[in-house]
Amino acid sequence: MIIHVVKATLVVALATLLAGCQTALVDQFGPLSVRSVSVSTKPTVQSATDIRSVVAKAATATVVKDMPNGRPASVHITINGVNYKNAVMSLLVGSANILGTTVSVTDKSGSVIAEFPLNEQADYIFNGVIGAAIAATQDLADVDRKLSEQYAKSLAKRIYGDQAEQLPSAAPAPTVAPSDETSARKPTKRRKVPVS
Repeated sequence: MIIHVVKATLVVALATLLAGCQTALVDQFGPLSVRSVSVSTKPTVQSATDIRSVVAKAATATVVKDMPNGRPASVHITINGVNYKNAVMSLLVGSANILGTTVSVTDKSGSVIAEFPLNEQADYIFNGVIGAAIAATQDLADVDRKLSEQYAKSLAKRIYGDQAEQLPSAAPAPTVAPSDETSARKPTKRRKVPVS
């Protein structure tokens, strides 16, 4: 187990360093307008929450963008693993919360434009006794949410480069279920109780 966590941490650290050297997809393949995001998880993935829906929500809100003259594209994210900061490892050699994925960007015909690994890491800086305390007390649902939000920003930057934040969102507005008037709670009359 310890070797697995150390290997995963080293792979993510190397991938994070190399990610800074990568060219945005729009600089390699021309303008793209991501129209949809889908997410799947490998059967071996174990997370505190339904990580698939958490990542899908964050990625859709952040990556679905309308780039001028952009070629319509879809993003499919496969979640390969989620590792949570380990108290013992944090105390000994360091540990982090890690979300590991493979991303496939396709055009509207389904042809692959690009496929690449993308990993997000959080809370690595806090190690030793403080890191162990953080690992032991962290709210895993909150970790999943934060990792997903950071991941979505990294993915948007990987696709659109520095212009990711300036592009208008093309994400569909959240839908609200119509209210059911028959199930609406009617106000009740309060009975006056005499005070003795």
